[in-house]
Amino acid sequence: MSERAIFLIEDNAAFRTLLLEYLSALGYAVHAFASAEEVLRCIARETSPAPELVISDIHMEQLTGFQLVTELRQRTPDLPAILMTGFGNPELERRALDEGAAYVEKPFQLPVIQDLVQKLLGDYR
Repeated sequence: MSERAIFLIEDNAAFRTLLLEYLSALGYAVHAFASAEEVLRCIARETSPAPELVISDIHMEQLTGFQLVTELRQRTPDLPAILMTGFGNPELERRALDEGAAYVEKPFQLPVIQDLVQKLLGDYR
């Protein structure tokens, strides 16, 4: 199993916990956050490893998932990202793909996220 660091940003606590437990059970080192601001504070304090993959909700209180990925890619330009939303539309999907991120609409089956993680990390099993 992989111990590669995944940053998970989801403002819905129940869904965040579900994804955290699922990805952790697959062997990933998941660092879960409730907001983009929390991620940026953590990185500024250097209290966690650098992410190798970001999985973020698009629609959050202050910073969006798009804004967070842009900020993180200033530090790590090729950082892979998965952007999720429960309020999907073709424009959001197109924007995510144009920005080089994978896109998934909630709700989704958990193996969908597993497949995307494995693909983006080149972690096939």
